[in-house]
Amino acid sequence: MLTFTISINNKMLKRKNDTKRLTNNPSYHSFKKMLLSKSIIKKEICVQSLLKNINMDDILLSIILVTYNAEDYILTCLESIINQKQHGVEFIVVDGLSSDNTVEIINDFKSHIDVFIREQDSGIYDAMNKGIRVSHGEWLYFIGADDKLEQGAIETFLNLKKRKNIIYYGNVFYTTQNRKYDGKFNKYKIMIKNICHQAIFYPKSVFEYYNFDLNYPISADQNLNIQLFGDKNFKFKYFDKIIAQYSGDGLSTRIKDNNFIADKYKVYKKNLPLAVYYIYRVRLFITSQFKRWIINIYF
Repeated sequence: MLTFTISINNKMLKRKNDTKRLTNNPSYHSFKKMLLSKSIIKKEICVQSLLKNINMDDILLSIILVTYNAEDYILTCLESIINQKQHGVEFIVVDGLSSDNTVEIINDFKSHIDVFIREQDSGIYDAMNKGIRVSHGEWLYFIGADDKLEQGAIETFLNLKKRKNIIYYGNVFYTTQNRKYDGKFNKYKIMIKNICHQAIFYPKSVFEYYNFDLNYPISADQNLNIQLFGDKNFKFKYFDKIIAQYSGDGLSTRIKDNNFIADKYKVYKKNLPLAVYYIYRVRLFITSQFKRWIINIYF
């Protein structure tokens, strides 16, 4: 088990005997050098447990949990992940300096967490990008602290016959609306609504070319998915399985991403086939005209 806590406060490791043994381990220095060379963080790396033999090539899936002031619901999320954690699955937690009891709850499960980053971030997608940079899995899965991983979801994914240029996705259960969301997507549907990132398993190779664009603090995942639908090197493949329970109480349901709203037509036109884009625009125009006609008649 490889467990790192990356801290902004430069605290020294409390267990001095462990520090001496750890810093003599060349694997520790290789990992630290890698972090610093990638400019992930220029601060002290505190280590919670001693390095043990681990083959990074054996990691098939990295689960990345991002948190901030989530004491009211993170326990359920943590338990849903840890109950399914198995060989070949890496668990990464990225906390944006929570000021409540979130970190205390996380520490209760630290023996199950492989990498723990705790530092200030610029929002959900900044935290996700940090998780990507320290991940080792061939596939990446992102989840929020107010979500719950569905029982059996990881086993289902690991049992798929996978290709490394395929983005696999299923459904989420939308708890606030008591329904499954939202089936198979295509290049038209992705302009109308988004695939929840809690339903998606991305190949790590995606992030050799893309990341979550921080210009879109609420809709960076939709922007990414649109880019990928337009990239001939990647394909989406749907499987009919609920992957997570999605609360629907997050930022994306409460706050509009004005930057993405301003840019969305440009994003659609740049990344998706023009024929699909113009069908979308024509249907949008017809719908708006029909609504206007109904209002004029009845109101």
